[in-house]
Amino acid sequence: MTWTKIFETFIPGPPRGQPRPRAQAMMRGGRFVAHVHKSHKAEIAEAIVRASISDETRTVTERPVELCISVYIQPPKTMTRARREEVALGRAFPAKKPDLKNIIALVEDVLTGRVYRDDAQVVCISATKDYTKESAPGMAREGIQVVVNEARP
Repeated sequence: MTWTKIFETFIPGPPRGQPRPRAQAMMRGGRFVAHVHKSHKAEIAEAIVRASISDETRTVTERPVELCISVYIQPPKTMTRARREEVALGRAFPAKKPDLKNIIALVEDVLTGRVYRDDAQVVCISATKDYTKESAPGMAREGIQVVVNEARP
């Protein structure tokens, strides 16, 4: 099986993950009923990702897909010189929020119906979270790189 790239985009700005849904208990007819809804932050995060996906006419694939996500985060300004050297050598990673799994969930949800029909079609996920590299061209920007590859027999 071979993979063919069908979609690629870069989502600029500080990466955001999919926040957890919020729940409220409400009294209805003498019984408590749980009402689950998306938070305002979740709607904003989805809108940012949706805006970075161009509205070009594209066929929504029915085949299995591979989702490749690379997250780039700016190193903090308060980082020690030794830690900066570790980052430059690729030995230090941003083990901080947002969680990689929440970023994957957000991207998966937004791409559903736009690039692939259902997120059940995602059969392979490759995701990394790294600091931006000032020395590498094109990598000095903070954001999320998304590539979707389609399975070809």
